[in-house]
Amino acid sequence: YLIMKMASFQFLKIIPMNIDKFIIEFKEAFNEIVFSYKKMLQELENVIAETFDLSNKHYPFENELEVIFERYLNKYDDKEVNAVNRVCMTAIDIRSFLNGLSLVLVNKKVDNAFDHDIKELKNNINKFANRILSKLDIVELINKRPVDIKKLKISTVDGDDNLIITVDKEQIPKLNKNADDILKKMDKKLTKDEMLYLITMLAEKTLKENNKHD
Repeated sequence: YLIMKMASFQFLKIIPMNIDKFIIEFKEAFNEIVFSYKKMLQELENVIAETFDLSNKHYPFENELEVIFERYLNKYDDKEVNAVNRVCMTAIDIRSFLNGLSLVLVNKKVDNAFDHDIKELKNNINKFANRILSKLDIVELINKRPVDIKKLKISTVDGDDNLIITVDKEQIPKLNKNADDILKKMDKKLTKDEMLYLITMLAEKTLKENNKHD
Protein backbone atom coordinates (compact mmCIF):
# COMPACT_ATOMS: atom_id res chain seq x y z
CA TYR A 1 0.00 0.00 0.00
CA LEU A 2 1.06 3.56 -0.74
CA ILE A 3 0.21 6.09 1.98
CA MET A 4 -0.41 9.63 0.78
CA LYS A 5 -1.00 12.75 2.85
CA MET A 6 -3.66 15.00 1.34
CA ALA A 7 -2.41 18.57 1.89
CA SER A 8 -5.82 20.22 1.59
CA PHE A 9 -7.58 17.98 4.14
CA GLN A 10 -4.64 17.08 6.41
CA PHE A 11 -5.47 13.39 6.74
CA LEU A 12 -3.91 10.17 5.61
CA LYS A 13 -5.45 8.20 2.77
CA ILE A 14 -4.46 4.65 1.99
CA ILE A 15 -4.36 3.95 -1.74
CA PRO A 16 -4.14 0.32 -2.94
CA MET A 17 -1.12 -0.26 -5.18
CA ASN A 18 -0.15 -3.16 -7.44
CA ILE A 19 3.48 -3.74 -6.44
CA ASP A 20 4.18 -6.20 -9.27
CA LYS A 21 2.90 -3.73 -11.87
CA PHE A 22 4.96 -0.93 -10.32
CA ILE A 23 8.13 -3.05 -10.43
CA ILE A 24 7.57 -3.96 -14.10
CA GLU A 25 6.94 -0.33 -15.10
CA PHE A 26 9.95 0.84 -13.10
CA LYS A 27 12.21 -1.73 -14.80
CA GLU A 28 10.92 -0.71 -18.24
CA ALA A 29 11.55 2.97 -17.52
CA PHE A 30 15.02 2.24 -16.12
CA ASN A 31 15.96 0.08 -19.13
CA GLU A 32 14.80 2.81 -21.49
CA ILE A 33 17.02 5.36 -19.72
CA VAL A 34 20.01 2.99 -19.85
CA PHE A 35 19.41 2.27 -23.55
CA SER A 36 19.14 6.00 -24.37
CA TYR A 37 22.35 6.73 -22.44
CA LYS A 38 24.30 3.97 -24.22
CA LYS A 39 22.97 5.16 -27.57
CA MET A 40 24.14 8.70 -26.81
CA LEU A 41 27.63 7.46 -25.92
CA GLN A 42 27.79 5.44 -29.15
CA GLU A 43 26.69 8.46 -31.20
CA LEU A 44 29.37 10.66 -29.64
CA GLU A 45 31.98 7.93 -30.12
CA ASN A 46 31.01 7.79 -33.79
CA VAL A 47 31.18 11.60 -34.14
CA ILE A 48 34.75 11.57 -32.81
CA ALA A 49 35.81 8.71 -35.10
CA GLU A 50 34.25 10.38 -38.15
CA THR A 51 35.42 13.97 -37.54
CA PHE A 52 39.00 12.89 -36.82
CA ASP A 53 38.79 10.25 -39.57
CA LEU A 54 40.12 7.52 -37.30
CA SER A 55 40.72 4.06 -38.73
CA ASN A 56 39.38 2.39 -35.57
CA LYS A 57 35.84 3.53 -34.83
CA HIS A 58 35.72 2.49 -31.17
CA TYR A 59 37.38 3.82 -28.04
CA PRO A 60 40.34 3.97 -27.42
CA PHE A 61 40.68 4.29 -31.23
CA GLU A 62 44.04 2.45 -31.18
CA ASN A 63 45.50 5.62 -29.59
CA GLU A 64 45.25 7.53 -32.88
CA LEU A 65 43.88 10.58 -31.08
CA GLU A 66 46.95 10.78 -28.83
CA VAL A 67 49.19 10.67 -31.92
CA ILE A 68 47.23 13.50 -33.57
CA PHE A 69 47.29 15.66 -30.42
CA GLU A 70 51.00 15.02 -29.86
CA ARG A 71 51.92 16.11 -33.38
CA TYR A 72 49.71 19.18 -33.09
CA LEU A 73 51.10 20.19 -29.69
CA ASN A 74 54.67 19.81 -30.97
CA LYS A 75 53.90 22.74 -33.29
CA TYR A 76 51.29 24.79 -31.44
CA ASP A 77 50.67 26.00 -27.89
CA ASP A 78 46.97 25.31 -27.39
CA LYS A 79 45.40 25.09 -23.90
CA GLU A 80 42.20 23.43 -25.16
CA VAL A 81 44.04 20.70 -27.05
CA ASN A 82 46.33 20.24 -24.07
CA ALA A 83 43.31 19.73 -21.83
CA VAL A 84 41.72 17.18 -24.18
CA ASN A 85 45.05 15.40 -24.53
CA ARG A 86 45.21 15.04 -20.73
CA VAL A 87 41.69 13.57 -20.83
CA CYS A 88 42.91 11.02 -23.40
CA MET A 89 45.77 9.96 -21.19
CA THR A 90 43.77 9.66 -17.97
CA ALA A 91 40.42 8.25 -19.18
CA ILE A 92 39.74 4.61 -18.33
CA ASP A 93 36.76 4.03 -20.60
CA ILE A 94 34.55 5.76 -23.18
CA ARG A 95 32.33 7.25 -20.47
CA SER A 96 35.17 8.92 -18.56
CA PHE A 97 36.70 10.09 -21.85
CA LEU A 98 33.47 11.69 -23.06
CA ASN A 99 32.80 13.28 -19.67
CA GLY A 100 36.26 14.87 -19.72
CA LEU A 101 35.96 15.94 -23.35
CA SER A 102 32.54 17.45 -22.69
CA LEU A 103 33.85 19.40 -19.69
CA VAL A 104 36.50 20.99 -21.91
CA LEU A 105 34.28 21.74 -24.91
CA VAL A 106 30.93 22.67 -23.31
CA ASN A 107 31.77 23.03 -19.59
CA LYS A 108 29.45 20.20 -18.60
CA LYS A 109 29.83 16.45 -18.18
CA VAL A 110 27.92 14.19 -20.56
CA ASP A 111 26.33 12.59 -17.49
CA ASN A 112 24.74 15.94 -16.61
CA ALA A 113 23.97 17.11 -20.14
CA PHE A 114 20.61 17.79 -21.76
CA ASP A 115 19.74 17.29 -25.44
CA HIS A 116 20.79 20.83 -26.39
CA ASP A 117 24.14 20.32 -24.60
CA ILE A 118 24.79 17.13 -26.60
CA LYS A 119 23.96 18.93 -29.84
CA GLU A 120 26.39 21.72 -28.91
CA LEU A 121 29.02 19.13 -27.98
CA LYS A 122 28.73 17.42 -31.37
CA ASN A 123 29.15 20.77 -33.15
CA ASN A 124 32.12 21.68 -30.99
CA ILE A 125 33.79 18.31 -31.59
CA ASN A 126 33.50 18.94 -35.33
CA LYS A 127 35.01 22.44 -35.02
CA PHE A 128 37.71 21.15 -32.67
CA ALA A 129 38.73 18.37 -35.08
CA ASN A 130 38.73 20.63 -38.13
CA ARG A 131 40.85 23.23 -36.34
CA ILE A 132 43.48 20.60 -35.52
CA LEU A 133 43.46 18.61 -38.76
CA SER A 134 43.57 21.71 -40.95
CA LYS A 135 47.00 22.52 -39.50
CA LEU A 136 48.51 19.05 -39.78
CA ASP A 137 49.96 17.00 -42.62
CA ILE A 138 47.01 14.68 -43.11
CA VAL A 139 48.85 12.54 -45.64
CA GLU A 140 51.56 11.86 -43.06
CA LEU A 141 48.97 10.90 -40.44
CA ILE A 142 47.24 8.29 -42.56
CA ASN A 143 49.82 7.44 -45.19
CA LYS A 144 49.54 3.68 -44.55
CA ARG A 145 45.79 3.53 -45.10
CA PRO A 146 44.18 2.63 -48.45
CA VAL A 147 42.57 6.04 -48.89
CA ASP A 148 43.08 9.24 -50.83
CA ILE A 149 42.86 12.50 -48.92
CA LYS A 150 41.60 15.91 -49.93
CA LYS A 151 41.68 19.02 -47.76
CA LEU A 152 39.05 21.68 -48.50
CA LYS A 153 38.72 25.06 -46.82
CA ILE A 154 35.63 27.20 -47.37
CA SER A 155 35.82 30.80 -46.16
CA THR A 156 32.65 32.89 -45.82
CA VAL A 157 31.53 35.95 -43.86
CA ASP A 158 30.44 33.55 -41.11
CA GLY A 159 33.91 32.04 -40.74
CA ASP A 160 35.93 29.14 -42.09
CA ASP A 161 35.01 25.51 -42.57
CA ASN A 162 37.89 23.08 -42.95
CA LEU A 163 36.99 19.72 -44.40
CA ILE A 164 39.17 16.63 -44.39
CA ILE A 165 37.82 14.26 -47.03
CA THR A 166 38.95 10.66 -47.29
CA VAL A 167 37.85 8.17 -49.92
CA ASP A 168 38.65 4.52 -50.47
CA LYS A 169 41.17 4.38 -53.32
CA GLU A 170 39.14 1.67 -55.05
CA GLN A 171 36.30 4.19 -55.47
CA ILE A 172 38.45 6.85 -57.16
CA PRO A 173 38.02 5.64 -60.80
CA LYS A 174 34.24 5.65 -60.35
CA LEU A 175 34.32 9.13 -58.79
CA ASN A 176 36.55 10.42 -61.59
CA LYS A 177 34.00 9.20 -64.14
CA ASN A 178 31.20 10.87 -62.17
CA ALA A 179 33.16 14.13 -62.17
CA ASP A 180 33.68 13.93 -65.94
CA ASP A 181 29.96 13.24 -66.50
CA ILE A 182 28.98 16.23 -64.34
CA LEU A 183 31.37 18.54 -66.19
CA LYS A 184 29.97 17.43 -69.55
CA LYS A 185 26.43 18.22 -68.43
CA MET A 186 27.35 21.71 -67.20
CA ASP A 187 26.81 24.78 -69.32
CA LYS A 188 29.96 25.23 -71.43
CA LYS A 189 29.49 29.00 -71.22
CA LEU A 190 30.47 29.01 -67.53
CA THR A 191 33.74 30.77 -66.83
CA LYS A 192 36.47 29.21 -64.71
CA ASP A 193 35.45 31.34 -61.70
CA GLU A 194 31.79 30.43 -62.18
CA MET A 195 32.69 26.74 -62.29
CA LEU A 196 34.77 27.00 -59.10
CA TYR A 197 32.03 29.02 -57.40
CA LEU A 198 29.52 26.33 -58.31
CA ILE A 199 31.80 23.72 -56.73
CA THR A 200 32.00 25.73 -53.48
CA MET A 201 28.20 26.08 -53.47
CA LEU A 202 27.85 22.31 -53.73
CA ALA A 203 30.30 21.89 -50.85
CA GLU A 204 28.40 24.41 -48.70
CA LYS A 205 25.08 22.70 -49.41
CA THR A 206 26.61 19.35 -48.48
CA LEU A 207 27.86 20.83 -45.19
CA LYS A 208 24.42 22.21 -44.38
CA GLU A 209 22.77 18.87 -45.09
CA ASN A 210 25.25 17.08 -42.84
CA ASN A 211 24.67 19.61 -40.06
CA LYS A 212 20.91 18.98 -40.26
CA HIS A 213 21.48 15.32 -39.43
CA ASP A 214 23.84 16.04 -36.50
